[in-house]
Amino acid sequence: KDVSYFNDLDKLLIACDLLVTDYSSIVLDYSLLEKRAMLYMYDWEKYKKYRGFYIDPSTLGLPIATNGKELKKKLFEFPDEFNSTLDLKNKYHTGTNSIEYLTEFILNM
Repeated sequence: KDVSYFNDLDKLLIACDLLVTDYSSIVLDYSLLEKRAMLYMYDWEKYKKYRGFYIDPSTLGLPIATNGKELKKKLFEFPDEFNSTLDLKNKYHTGTNSIEYLTEFILNM
């Protein structure tokens, strides 16, 4: 479903069951929800050469598709019980950043 017109990303992430993204950091935000995600890296070599990465997406432990045929195949094979973002959440959301600190502070007031 095309949701490109939708302007509230937080609500959209909560509503979706599976995130398919490219090199966006949105996958780190999405990992807070502990839902399934995969990467569609159709232009990997070109992007790597011209833009580079802060974090190499291939090291995130997420399923990766590099073309449309592979994406379709992996989407149909994606197991419901596979929680692909839990490791990301545990690695990158350690409770030491300001957003997590403030959230914890506010909730415990």
